[in-house]
Amino acid sequence: MSKKRNSINQIIDTLKWKQFLTENEIMFVTFGYDRNDSRASNKKYADMLRRGMAKGIIDRVEMKHPGSRSRFLYYLKENEVGIVNHIRGSYITS
Repeated sequence: MSKKRNSINQIIDTLKWKQFLTENEIMFVTFGYDRNDSRASNKKYADMLRRGMAKGIIDRVEMKHPGSRSRFLYYLKENEVGIVNHIRGSYITS
């Protein structure tokens, strides 16, 4: 019996479903892995996310919440223009 391999495509599918997730949220939703409740290494999941960033598929923004453990929110770069337009539109009043 072959073992299912985790892939960056699963992370992309998760980010298509919901943008602006923390690294831990992405890993929990995508793979069921919670690094806060696991003694297993986070390296393979973190490396997978970094590969997506290196390929230019995924990007991140830094949060400005000093009390939060997570520093970054991740999103798909293909949605970047739509996100910027949405934010700009929310500041323009008719």
